[in-house]
Formats: sequence, structure tokens, C-alpha cells
Amino acid sequence: MKIKAHLLVPIAFLALLAPAQASTSDWTQTPGGRVRILIEDSSTKGELRGALQIELRPGWKTYWRNPGDAGVPPQITVSGDGKARIDFPVPVRFGAGYEGGVGYTQPVSLPLTFTIKPSDKHLKGNVFLGICEKICIPVLAEFDLPLPERAEASSPQAIATRTIIQTAFDRLPSPASSNFGVSEASHHQDRIIFELALPDAAAPAQLFIASNELSPLDAVPEVQEQNSRFAAKFRGNAKAGAAIDYTLVQNGQAVSGSVKLD
Repeated sequence: MKIKAHLLVPIAFLALLAPAQASTSDWTQTPGGRVRILIEDSSTKGELRGALQIELRPGWKTYWRNPGDAGVPPQITVSGDGKARIDFPVPVRFGAGYEGGVGYTQPVSLPLTFTIKPSDKHLKGNVFLGICEKICIPVLAEFDLPLPERAEASSPQAIATRTIIQTAFDRLPSPASSNFGVSEASHHQDRIIFELALPDAAAPAQLFIASNELSPLDAVPEVQEQNSRFAAKFRGNAKAGAAIDYTLVQNGQAVSGSVKLD
């Protein structure tokens, strides 16, 4: 995936053209911005795509899946038997210490994938996240959206909603490969060592990591002159086979994948 910051401009513009409708929740307002949930007007094989649209005021931020010590990662809950997954575009690092963390400082739309039943008529739930300046303000955005029975393809609102959702998915990193990704993650005392496969051996890289099975801290280059090895400390016990999700960035290209801890 090629990282293109200018994609945020048309998203914000289209959002102004798209008032609340059946496939768009109301805006939840916060001091640092506003958030809402959008869904597509059609589904395929029990899956429905959507987006969590986050508009941030200047100086405010929100967090990635591994937010660091002080942040709140976005979480989504769906009522009934439905399920949902949040995916994440490439984040940025905020800095070190109290101001540290990983996330987003510009408006961003996080892709959502819902698993629904053909008989479902509504999609109901909530999203919980933090929008932060010097302190974090917890935000609970609820949604109760009727599932459209048919698509109104010519509707300007439907077109704007689909464009925001499609752009959110287009901004996701590409799948990792044997030539560009994490080739190995091994446990060494209180650290995890990541061996990287990189397209460019000389160019600097960035590695963002997260896991539901352990709590790794930020990954940094193990040796400054060696871009292909990163290390991260962790809390708790490191279990062999634990899955670690990652996003790897180099030369404006980004990939995401998952690696098992040796």
C-alpha cells in the first residue's frame, strides 16, 4: 500500500455532503472532535462493510490497536449474535514519555467488517475509544442502524457513504509477504526480537506491534545500523505460539501481518 495523506481531504469534503441517513449514525460530539458509524447499503455472504469515522480537532489525537501506556484503543461491541472487526491504517508515533503512544493526529476512518445473519433487520451496538489532548476523554458512540433491503445506488448520500467506506479500506496496508514482513519473533528474557524481511536493506523502517495474548511495548531497532532487527519489551508471561499482529513501514510502503512467537 502506498501511503497517501491527501486522501483525507476528499473524505472530509464528502462527509459534509452526507447527512445522517439509514446507513449512517448520528455524530457523537466530544471536545476533541466527533465520531460516527457508517455501513454499506448491501452485504455479501453475511458480511457487511462499514467505517468508524473520526474527525479530530487540531491538537487532538486518537489511538491505534496498541495505544501505548496511556491511550485507549478503539473497541466495538455488536448486540445479539453479530460480530465486528476493526482494521487500522498506518499509525504514527506521538513521542516518548507522557506524550508517547501510537495512533492518529489527523481525521481518520477505521474500516469495520460486520458478520450478520440474513434475517437481521438492524445493526445495533457501540464503539468505545479515547480522544485525547493532554488527557484522554473516553467516548461511547452508539449506533442502531436499519439494514437496507435494497441499495439506492443513485442516491448522493449513498454514494458519499460508500466512498468514505471504500477509501477507508483502500488505505489499509497490503498483506505482508516473505519479501516484506516479519520473518521471525523470538523470546529473549524480557524482550521479543523481531527479524524483518525488507525490500530495501539500507532504508529505515518502522514496526508497530500489538497482541491480544501478551502486552508488548513499542518496538525499536535493536541495532541502529541494522534495520532488519527490532526489539520490544513486554509485560507478563510470553507464551510460545502467542500471535503478534504488526504493521511494517518502509519507503512510504506499508504491510500488515501476524507472526507467532517462538
